[in-house]
Amino acid sequence: MNRLTVQRRRAALETSIEVMQHDLSALPVPQCMNCEHYNRQNMCDKFQAAPPEHILSSGCEAWEFDDIPF
Repeated sequence: MNRLTVQRRRAALETSIEVMQHDLSALPVPQCMNCEHYNRQNMCDKFQAAPPEHILSSGCEAWEFDDIPF
């Protein structure tokens, strides 16, 4: 492998890393506060109950996100 090949490979990898970091930062962290089922009364509409403390910060298996940023 010569210098030019290494430079091109590094540039391609750096670009890929930047794209992946951007994609990663755009993904929400699953938690009740950004779930489709969580309402303004701090209740889960799907289960008709207040989520337990240990679920609030990580969401549950029924967590859903609608991709609308507002």
